[in-house]
Amino acid sequence: MKTQLPPVKKNRNILLNLACIIVLVFACSQSMILAQIVGPNDRVAYSADGNVNDPDVWSATPLSLAMWADAGFQNRMVHFDYNSRLFVSKAYKEAENYESTIGAATRFGFDLDKFFNDQTQLNASVANLTKEINASSADSRLWVCMAGPFEVLYRALLGADEDKRQYCMMVTHSWVNEEPDKWDGCHGRTDCEALGAIYHPVRTGNGCTNAFGASGCSSWEQVDWLKDSPDEDFQWLYSRLRATWEDGNKLDGSDCTMAYYLAYNDEDGNFAKLHYELGNCLYKCGANPPA
Repeated sequence: MKTQLPPVKKNRNILLNLACIIVLVFACSQSMILAQIVGPNDRVAYSADGNVNDPDVWSATPLSLAMWADAGFQNRMVHFDYNSRLFVSKAYKEAENYESTIGAATRFGFDLDKFFNDQTQLNASVANLTKEINASSADSRLWVCMAGPFEVLYRALLGADEDKRQYCMMVTHSWVNEEPDKWDGCHGRTDCEALGAIYHPVRTGNGCTNAFGASGCSSWEQVDWLKDSPDEDFQWLYSRLRATWEDGNKLDGSDCTMAYYLAYNDEDGNFAKLHYELGNCLYKCGANPPA
């Protein structure tokens, strides 16, 4: 009598299926953890210079707002100040920065009342940021991307309730912006920490072909999808990258790595990933996403 062997293949398939289920469950749990970077009731804010130093902000700001629009953050973006280098400024850079900031806000559906030019609206800017810090709690944190000096945030924290400052998350990618002695008359990241704000560093975003550009970068093929898009707003984004190039001789929007991190739960953003994200955008693209 022949001995019947156990159904090894069938058992192996069952084990493989169980393994797949376990992997999927783990992946889903990781996605849920990542999704908690910006909680369901959290809000986002942004503080940028662009009025004196290198012109990367002219690229980073419109890219950041495009990302946040794609992520559905229009109503969660409660504060945006620009031209934040105080005590000194250059008029032509202020004008370029206005085009990048207000141009993007208008195109991508943001509330213009939330935008403040620190050269002409400093008191209103600080007051609004203070108000948003005071509106924060453990269930509604405020994530502030620091794309410039910390002085505006420092003044806002000074005016905020002490018990609310702990819910202000300072997202920063640049030690240059963080240093208090780098900018005359400006406080730095450690001063804001001393007031109770939370330091939340991310990677720099600098890199010619593996991030969002850098000094000396000229690899324009990475962003041809913007130039060649039938969508005029994407063509305009490309024009702001060119404005940075014309003033600073570089393809560089590295500050937007912070906005990318908050929008897509990924601090390793780059132009290729952004092409994928905006190519499937929800806010405006309609039938004309980039190729």
